[in-house]
Order: sequence, then structure tokens, then C-alpha cells
Amino acid sequence: MGKKINSYFEDRAIDYMAKSNHGIWKIFRHKERDSIARLLNAKAHSSLLDLGSGAGYYAIYFKEEYNLDVFCVDSSPAMIDQLNKRGIPSRQVSIEDLDQFQLFDNALAAGVLEFVKSPEKFFKSIFNIITPGGRLVILIPTHGSFGWLYRVVHALGGCKVFIRKSKEYEELALQYGFIKIRSEKPTLISRAICFEKFNEENER
Repeated sequence: MGKKINSYFEDRAIDYMAKSNHGIWKIFRHKERDSIARLLNAKAHSSLLDLGSGAGYYAIYFKEEYNLDVFCVDSSPAMIDQLNKRGIPSRQVSIEDLDQFQLFDNALAAGVLEFVKSPEKFFKSIFNIITPGGRLVILIPTHGSFGWLYRVVHALGGCKVFIRKSKEYEELALQYGFIKIRSEKPTLISRAICFEKFNEENER
């Protein structure tokens, strides 16, 4: 991610979690959270890598409600600081550079891929650190008028976003070895897609 994007989230890190739990954003986030939980279908004590985690909204939820072993990745130092204060294991790194990580059972990229210029690098990188049969769930803005509005709102804050059709992500995931399980549209402005890393043992 670029410096402008990091700066955008640096300025919002302190009250980012609080805003996630108020008003219309709270309603939307709860719907998205429930959709992600259904798609992940994760077992207790399994590991979850939360990519572009922000202040840890999803990580905290899945740790407390599903007893998952969570680890967060974010490129913003201020967001990492918020995670540290909440006792959530984390590392400051770009989601396009994950080669140094151990294997995780599942991964989540919620509200982050629209800030990535080259999602190809992300899919190539994340594939190598998910266990065979593990799931990757992405949450992206919908394409069309709501996507356009999303882009405008962030542009006013000096943050460029890339609104892509869900098919583009699906094709990239397939190219790098994932298979699509299913998708949901939890809100008018978002879509959640579940992929699974191909497991050769299931074919035997």
C-alpha cells in the first residue's frame, strides 16, 4: 500500500474501533461480520490471519466468540499500536508481502483489497501460507453506483481506492490455486466471497 493510504488510516486509527460500533456503520459491520463467520466456518482453536485488520474489529470478535487463534497484519503503525494495546498479536507489513509467515488454517481480507493496486501479488502471497483445504474470505465493495460512491468518499479524504468486479477477484484466486466455495451479499455496499485452497488429498 502507498504512503497516502497509510496516512489516511494513521489519522483515523485512534477512534476507528469506536466508530465501527456506532450508527449505520455498526449495523453494516454486524451484517458483514455474520456473513464472514458463516463463510469461514472455522473450528475452535484454528488459526486465522486477519489481513488489513485495522484496529482489530474482526480479530477481536473471532477470538472472543469463536475461540480462534488470531494474528493481525496491517501496514499502518498506528493501527498496529491499537492492536498492541488490545493484546492482539500483530505485525506491520504489507498484505502483498507475506512470504515470511507460518501456515494459517484460514485467512480474512475484509475491506482491504480495494486499497491494493496489484491484487495479483496478494493472491500469490496468501496462497503459500494457507494450509491445504483452508479458507480465504474476502470482503469487497460492490461494483456500480455504491462502488462509485465509496470511491468518491475516500477520494475526498485523499485516499485512492480500486473498485473491481467480484469476477476479477474470482479469476485471480482461481489462477493462483484457490477454488470458489460461495459468496454472499451482506449489505447493499459489500460482497463476501469464500475461497478454499485446493487440497489434493480430497481428490484421492
